Amino acid sequence: VEARLRLGRLLVRLGRGAEGRAALEVAHRLAPADPEPCDALGESFMPQVAANPLPAVRWFSAALRAAPGDVAAHVALGQLCIAHRQWVDAARQLEAVRAAGAQEPQVLRGLADILAATGYGAEARQRRGMADVLEGKLPQALDEFRALKVAEPQSRDPSILISQVLIQMGRNAEAAVEIKAAADRWPRDPVLKERLAELYLDSLTRDGARQVCAAWLRIDPAAAKPLWLLGRTEMFSPRELPQAIDHFERAARLAPRDPEILAALAEALSRSNPEQNTRRALDLLGRSIALAPREAKYRYQLGLLLLQLDRPEPARRQFLRALDLNPGLTGAYAGLVRISGQLREPGQIALFAPVIREQQAAKREETALRRLTYSAPRDPAAYAALARWLAGHGDLLPARAQWEVVRTLQPHNAAARQALAQLDRTLAVL
Repeated sequence: VEARLRLGRLLVRLGRGAEGRAALEVAHRLAPADPEPCDALGESFMPQVAANPLPAVRWFSAALRAAPGDVAAHVALGQLCIAHRQWVDAARQLEAVRAAGAQEPQVLRGLADILAATGYGAEARQRRGMADVLEGKLPQALDEFRALKVAEPQSRDPSILISQVLIQMGRNAEAAVEIKAAADRWPRDPVLKERLAELYLDSLTRDGARQVCAAWLRIDPAAAKPLWLLGRTEMFSPRELPQAIDHFERAARLAPRDPEILAALAEALSRSNPEQNTRRALDLLGRSIALAPREAKYRYQLGLLLLQLDRPEPARRQFLRALDLNPGLTGAYAGLVRISGQLREPGQIALFAPVIREQQAAKREETALRRLTYSAPRDPAAYAALARWLAGHGDLLPARAQWEVVRTLQPHNAAARQALAQLDRTLAVL
């Protein structure tokens, strides 16, 4: 089925529609309960929907019969309804997408189109901005969220979204100004206080973080997060470590199912007296992992603790599991190299040490290229350079997103058209 599906999509992209649809129909017959062949068949008819929408509607409807919650079909049908000005039906498809909670960029953009066409312009900007963030198009996301802030001056959500993007762009000082203004306006909002304190911590302004937390506790003495944040301001000072542990202990009693708080307490205990606190620290990290099994940092933290306790093989398993969850976690590779050195495994060192160097070099190069797009958000050459680098490193979808920006800035850019066509052909067979 997968082979027929890929072949059919490729043939359609190459302009051989009849052959492509034949392959897709075979895939549908082989797997009638799978909505993907139906979705692909519906997509193959999209260029002709202005003249005749019925074939596309028929196949997207078949996808929904096979899988009633199929988000791609709902989005496509919603877009068709918009094109034919059938607003009630478009709204119905919108509700189905909302219920599914889809977060893929393509789905979010389709949802934004439906929202904009049915009169929800601000929500449309939010979805487009979220799609831009997922695709690594941060200057475009920032534009959307700033426009959202103008459209919704009574909401604090745009400020949170703006600050998140600014942090990803490495502009923490601007993010702090944005969140500080929102926190002054909504002084009882815990989300804004937490973000402001974390920004102060990231900029090593511990006094500012402590002031925010103290004000927060005066408003809400039973809040766990300000205690956790206070502990973070103290944890890396040996003199203040006992106070950090006390703050983390109190926070954990108030929020016993918060994995971040439990992991912070585990780290503080392991720093204080590893031998005496080992069992408890291991238990706390085990609970963090159970509460957030897809979070790599808790596996990595457990690996460090096990390595500290001279248990290299269990530590190695945790580092490897962390890399399964986050292949870019350079610290986990460093942990594996350290274990290999401890166990005298030169082959393993030879395997992992170059990976660390390559990852560090790639991160530096990508960061520099992305910063060029941040400093010159209207310069297509900056996005083109980033797109070529991403494609050269095998990141095809992120590369495509950057070429899309080039095409938006310069609709007649031949290099962008050629690169997008090549990427689409490649992605069709992957």
